[in-house]
Amino acid sequence: MLTTERIKAALDQYWQKRAQKTYPASSIRASAIGHPCLRAISYPLVRPDLESKTPDVERLFHQGNIHEEDILKVLKEAGVYEKFKLIEAGVLKKWMIKARKYPEMGWIPVSGKVDAILEDLTDRSLAVVEVKAVSGNSFKQMLTWSKFWEALYRRKWYSQLQIYLFQMEIEQGFLIIKNRDTGEELIYEVKIDFEHTEELLQKAEEVWYYYTIKGELHPQKYEAPETCLHCNFAHDCLPNLEFQPLTVEIQETLNELLLEREKYKDSYKEYNRLDREIKKILNSSDKKEEGSRTIVGDFLIEYKNGRWKITSLIEEE
Repeated sequence: MLTTERIKAALDQYWQKRAQKTYPASSIRASAIGHPCLRAISYPLVRPDLESKTPDVERLFHQGNIHEEDILKVLKEAGVYEKFKLIEAGVLKKWMIKARKYPEMGWIPVSGKVDAILEDLTDRSLAVVEVKAVSGNSFKQMLTWSKFWEALYRRKWYSQLQIYLFQMEIEQGFLIIKNRDTGEELIYEVKIDFEHTEELLQKAEEVWYYYTIKGELHPQKYEAPETCLHCNFAHDCLPNLEFQPLTVEIQETLNELLLEREKYKDSYKEYNRLDREIKKILNSSDKKEEGSRTIVGDFLIEYKNGRWKITSLIEEE
């Protein structure tokens, strides 16, 4: 007879199995090319077997895919109201870019899945659409373009769309971001940025050179804690990140307060009360030294320029 424990065990094993799958790359992924670390971009090419993923991350990506497919379905039906139509959706594309710095390589393959191409029925112009789905909390953090630009993973979305625009010779694109909690959509228009695209193509050539000619990872290590701690290859790359641990008791208290503070981002009074309490504990610790940093749960805590800086390490895509 079935039990809740057996069903839960089956689901856990399913997601664990999904997390253990590796996907060797035969081209540079457009979704990764915006990463500031050339070594991180080269890992899926050279050592995909070393990628470290968790079942929770797999669940998150699966939910994202479901929501993104829903947006495309709605977009297809909504076009009738403003005279546009969806002419392509979820198409895998691969482009060959001519090597310039290292001509001996010949061509550099870059690939990606283009979520959608829209055609304006009034003037027959085309636009490329990149769709993302995020939590309600993340959605609130990108309601203006300046806020959107603060997070690395969102800047990677912009770079991904720029590659599509350049390679498909389409001048206009849109980022459509869905709030998974409410269904609300946020839309940003993106025009082709040739200067930014040129930087991306130069990075692609550097990565491909070390992969095909030297057969190795790119030697550059970005070594920024906010970035490295999210990387699925950090355990192998071992960036030079030194952290000074707090006592277990202080860590537990701080982690509890930090998580509680995250819940009150929209409540100025309560957020600031918790923030003051957190800073009071930190000020009484022995870590109040310029340049010191420590990890508490899902938060990076640094003391810079005479102030505490707290960065959430929970990053969504």
